[in-house]
Amino acid sequence: GGSGRGGAYPGNYAGSDEEIVAAWITEVAGVDLAGQPLQEALRSGLALCSLANAIQPKSVARINKGNMPFPQRENIKAFTDCARRLGVPEQDNFTTDDLYDNRNFKQVLQCLLSFSRKCYNVPGYSGPCIGRPMLNAKSGGPSKFGKAAPHFRGSHSGANAREPGNHSVGSAFRP
Repeated sequence: GGSGRGGAYPGNYAGSDEEIVAAWITEVAGVDLAGQPLQEALRSGLALCSLANAIQPKSVARINKGNMPFPQRENIKAFTDCARRLGVPEQDNFTTDDLYDNRNFKQVLQCLLSFSRKCYNVPGYSGPCIGRPMLNAKSGGPSKFGKAAPHFRGSHSGANAREPGNHSVGSAFRP
C-alpha cells in the first residue's frame, strides 16, 4: 500500500451489508470467509479475534481455537469487549447469543459496521474501513445546546442577534 499520509482510509466495498462486512474482514484480518454464510463463518469468534488483533495488536490476548461452545463464546465476548474499548456505542454492540445462537445477526452486522468506522481513530491502524470517518459532533446526544449556543457576548455580527428589541449586549453594538 501507498504510505503517503498513513492512517486508515475508506475501503472500496459494494453489495449488501453482509457482503461488505465479509469483504472487509477478509481484507483486514486475512481470513477467508467465502463458501459459507457469514454468521457460520464468524460463529467460532476466530475471525473476529483475528480482526480485532489486525486493527489493534494484542487487543485479544488469548484466542481459543477449540471447537466446543464455551471457548468459541469466549472468543465472541473478547471481540465485543474490544469493540466496547474502541468506542462502539452500547446500542450498536451485540451479545454472544446474537451471533453464536444466531438470535440477531442483524445486530452483529450493525456492530461490525460501527466497529469499522471506529477504526479511523485507532492509532497505528492504516488499513481500510467501511464508510467515512464518524464525526464526533453526532455523539453529543439529545442536548438542547450544542457547542454553538447563539447568544454569547462575542457574536461576530449584529445579524446573529435575531431577538427583536433585545440588544442589551453591553457596548458592543453602540453606533
